[in-house]
Amino acid sequence: MTKNCAICGKTRSLGHTRKLLRGHRNVTAIRTFRPNLQKTIISGQRVLACVKCIRTQSKAARDNT
Repeated sequence: MTKNCAICGKTRSLGHTRKLLRGHRNVTAIRTFRPNLQKTIISGQRVLACVKCIRTQSKAARDNT
């Protein structure tokens, strides 16, 4: 199972951590920002989806009823 959203395809992204040192922000290391993936059931199948997609799906279902 890959670490990306089954609906939108969101994957990890790389960025820098910044540390305050002597009044300046120093780029110290590269870190990984991971999506907030949750196991959920969508249309009868269990998938990994990010929370943004889960919220969008639930809002769309709520608006249709």
